[in-house]
Amino acid sequence: MNDVFIRPLGALLAAALPWCVACSSTAPVVLPEDVAVRTGDSALLIVGDTEAVARILVRNGDQLLVQQFMAPGGRKVLRPDLKDETRPAPAGTTQDHPHQRGIRVAHGDVNGHHFWEEKGTIDVVSHNFDLPLEGGVRVDAMLEWRAPNGDLLCTENRVVSVRPFTDRRELDVEIELSATGNGVTFGDEKDGFLGLRLADAFQFSHSGRAMDSEGRHDGDLWGKSARWVAYAAPLPDRKGVDAEVTVAFLDHPDNPRYPTRWHARPYGLVAANPFGLSAFDGDGGSRGDLRLASYEKIKFCLLYTSPSPRD
Repeated sequence: MNDVFIRPLGALLAAALPWCVACSSTAPVVLPEDVAVRTGDSALLIVGDTEAVARILVRNGDQLLVQQFMAPGGRKVLRPDLKDETRPAPAGTTQDHPHQRGIRVAHGDVNGHHFWEEKGTIDVVSHNFDLPLEGGVRVDAMLEWRAPNGDLLCTENRVVSVRPFTDRRELDVEIELSATGNGVTFGDEKDGFLGLRLADAFQFSHSGRAMDSEGRHDGDLWGKSARWVAYAAPLPDRKGVDAEVTVAFLDHPDNPRYPTRWHARPYGLVAANPFGLSAFDGDGGSRGDLRLASYEKIKFCLLYTSPSPRD
């Protein structure tokens, strides 16, 4: 059995901070006195000092979806889940691309199947959680990727770790994919792989703006390689008071194809995509397909961190 390890693929930084601080926070590491997990409705609500930090769906069919992620002050970083009928989105919420839900893992070509558009299922088989000694909450789950006809393409072990520091939030997603006996191919496709749909305020047509490590801005980020990308926009706290929140993703230098390509859209979709090469370049050049042979494994890690807002 071969193991291919891809260390932290990205980071998300969400805070009302200037660009330079948002991409390189030096705030002290302080955990809240009380970190808790509230269970119910097939979901886990992570709470730090009574303030909600993340809501994670664990029911079958929702692939351990991080449905909402909150910056300090309860500022909601993600667009509401349009497929959750129990939590209707506020009036005026954009309705495009309903499959772009929260923080998720998916890809547009897995053995020819478009998992990004949910043409295939990623089901939670089992899960558990604990509160590790280093602080925060760790959720561990086993998942199955199945084609529309039910064929098992690969299995996945996913670990989501949430650390609600008093000055910021951190959320790690570790993914280990294991091919079945027939192997599996992640194709060169723009739609994928580790990403999220930001709140509507981050749209460029609203008050959002973006930049990357190479100095590109807004629409110039799409399909380009960069060490990190960052979005910024004002978001309201629980009392409706706006403060600017910056959201940044950082690629890890140990990853293959570092720095990764970014499927970064003006309407608030951001995804790190190590498989999309010719799909972004459009020139029929180098292919980014990645083939896992029979029972071969590959491992990714995605980090999200969210510092405190500044008024």
